[in-house]
Formats: sequence, C-alpha cells, structure tokens
Amino acid sequence: MKQSTQVRALLLLVNLLGPASAAAAQPQCNNGTIMNIVAHEDDDLLFLSPDLLHDIKSGRCVRTVFVTAGDANLGLPYSRSRAKGVRLAYAWMARVPSAWTVSDASIPGHTIPIFTLRGHPKISLVFLKLPDGDFDGDGFSNNHYQSLQKLLRGTIPEIKPIDGSKSFTKRSLHGTLLKLIRNYRPDTLRTQDVNFVIWDHSDHRAVASLAESAQLRYTAPHTFISYRDYINLFYPQNISGADLVAKESAFSTYAVHDGQIGCYTCFYNPYFYWLKRQYISNSAVRYR
Repeated sequence: MKQSTQVRALLLLVNLLGPASAAAAQPQCNNGTIMNIVAHEDDDLLFLSPDLLHDIKSGRCVRTVFVTAGDANLGLPYSRSRAKGVRLAYAWMARVPSAWTVSDASIPGHTIPIFTLRGHPKISLVFLKLPDGDFDGDGFSNNHYQSLQKLLRGTIPEIKPIDGSKSFTKRSLHGTLLKLIRNYRPDTLRTQDVNFVIWDHSDHRAVASLAESAQLRYTAPHTFISYRDYINLFYPQNISGADLVAKESAFSTYAVHDGQIGCYTCFYNPYFYWLKRQYISNSAVRYR
C-alpha cells in the first residue's frame, strides 16, 4: 500500500510538471542548431526575422536567450506579460499550442529557466531577467539605476535580476553566457549589432558585446552573425511577400501582450518600418 501511494504521487507530479525526460533530453538537430542572444523580448521578432522564421520552418533547433527582463521600469507584471507574448509568438511560428515544459539551465548559483515547447521541442527560450537599462544606459529607478552598460563599464560591481534572484558580476555573466552556449552547442550564433552604432539601445549594444566575447571562447565550429537594430529605419525595405506576412503575424501575436508598443501598423510608429527590414551588420563570420 505504501509503495502504491508513492507511485501514485510520482505519477501526479509527472502529470503536473511534464515528463522529466522531455525537459532534459536534447532533440535531434540534424538540420542545424541555432542560438539567438538578444536583449529584450521583441528584439528577435523585429531584428533577427525572417531568418528566425526560416530556422523554425526548416526544422532547425532554435534556442533564444533573453538577457534582460525588458521591464522598462514597469516591474515584473509587464516583464512577465512580454515573456508570455514571446512564448505565444514562437508557438505560432511553430504552428503548435503554446504549452511549455520548464527546466533549469544548470548554471551553478543561479536559477535560470529554460522553456521548451512541448509540441515542438526543438524550440526553447531562456530568460535571465536582468533589469532594462533604458536607452542611454542610465537604468531605471525601480532597479536602483542598474544597467548592463554600467556593469560592462565597471561603474557597478554587479547586477541583480528583477525577480530578486542572485546577482551577476561582469565575470559571472560572461561565464553564464559561455556555459549556456557550451551546453547547447550551437553551430550558428545570432545576436544584435556588434558595430555599436550611436543610435541604438544601450542593452542592444551590451548584449551584442557579451555575445561576441562569449562566442570567441566557444571552441566548437560555428558561424557568428549580428543584426542591425534601430538603425534599420534608414535602410530600404527588404522584406515582402510571404516573409513579411509571417513576420508581422508572429509579431502581432506577441504585441497583444506588450502594452508599450502602440499602433505598430501605423506609419508614424518605428515598428511599422522595423518589421519590413532585416539587415546583417557583420559578415557572418565562420569560426574554426
């Protein structure tokens, strides 16, 4: 009787959390393994797409790491809403329900969730939840004016995730990203603009720098690609047809959960222009 009760309890736990093997097992990635490292929960949908759409459609393994919470001084509720929106967008791109298994990234001393799409386990998302640093890198009042820019410049010794979990030093954040890369073993790494253009968000520049530094220490053969961000506004439209329809549809799925975007279909909104463009800012460098 005692053993039967334990078995029933274990089965109940499995039903609630999802199969442990499904969370831990690596899917077959015969078509390629992609890791995207971006700052905010819409950066991949705006600046790395339609390459992102093509990766998913082609059956590649895709994992996106969101380094900040994208909270914009609006706290956890807004950040969680954005995270929900991006999960819905990825499920839409994969054409499966937005049901996810949550596991731990196995970074010593830190609790970092990995969300794996149950209906398409080749897709996974990682959230580090660091505070949004604001456009200029000065940070926001609700997060004691912390920012990635300040951390990388050495003006603050550490940065604390907005959910109150353990802080990162510059060194430990570099190490965390490198470990996330090594654990996943991507053959392609994508990130934001490494060319540090003047008109860009401080978090975009910081995350691009972090990703570039980490991939230089990643010894497996891989291609490193970075993408232009806000400056896309000044380039000709280069997305149209089915790609544009799919990109806008994925973004609209996300945008319902981001109340700060406004009318992204209106010509006066920069999102209207970003959605119609994707530009690579480096030369897609192949390493080793």
